Order: sequence, then C-alpha cells, then structure tokens
Amino acid sequence: MKKPFANINAHDPDELLFSLGTIFRIKSVKILSDQVWSICLIYSKQDDEELTEILSKRYEEAIGERATRLTFGHFLNVIGEQEKAELYSKLLLQELEQSDIDTKNIIYNNVGPVYAMKGDSKEALSYYHYVLTSVKSA
Repeated sequence: MKKPFANINAHDPDELLFSLGTIFRIKSVKILSDQVWSICLIYSKQDDEELTEILSKRYEEAIGERATRLTFGHFLNVIGEQEKAELYSKLLLQELEQSDIDTKNIIYNNVGPVYAMKGDSKEALSYYHYVLTSVKSA
C-alpha cells in the first residue's frame, strides 16, 4: 500500500483502517471511568518479528492461507467484519492498475462472500459473475 492507513470517514469519522502488520507501541494507559480506558498508541515503523509471526499464525488458522494483501479482506470477512472487508477490498481495487485483471478477479472473488454473509445474494452473484465473465473472455 502507498501508506500504512486509510481514512474511512464514510462510515465513522473517528475510524481508520490500518494495513495488515501495522505496529503500535503503547505510550500510556488511563482509566477514565469504570468501563472506559484511554490508550495512547504510537505508530512504529519497526518490524516486530515475534508479533508478525503470531499474527500470521492466527491468520492462517482462520482462513487456511498465508497472510497477503489479497487475502486480508477474506480474513476480515471470516472474523465477522464484513463492512471492513468490503471497504478494504474497495481500497485495494482503487490502487490497482486497470490492466491487472488477474488481481482484480481475485479481489472480486473475495468480495462475493462478503455480500453473501451480509445477506445480499444478488450483489454477491454480481461479483462472481464479473469474475466468471472476465475469466471466460481471457
């Protein structure tokens, strides 16, 4: 990705979507009330190999695949984050070159189940149909 985060104001003005593997360090933790905590995080550019290994293992257990940019949307869908899976996939599609049909087909094929899980079978079928048509014409 071009940057480690994307602003997703369309859904919640206080929500950001971070790239897979983004690492933060905890600067401070404050208890504001019985059920509210304030945690100050600092973005870290350093790779944390141990954390990366733990996340990769959890990821593979959830979807049976290695963690990649193309499978992260599927991972979000599997853990019940359909809205984020849809948004992530759309952001990924925006970054693609128009000529990268194979990657686009993979993403579209991953978006189909997102809509199926949301109960929108018509939209799910439209994504699957796009992939099928694209593959047949190749």
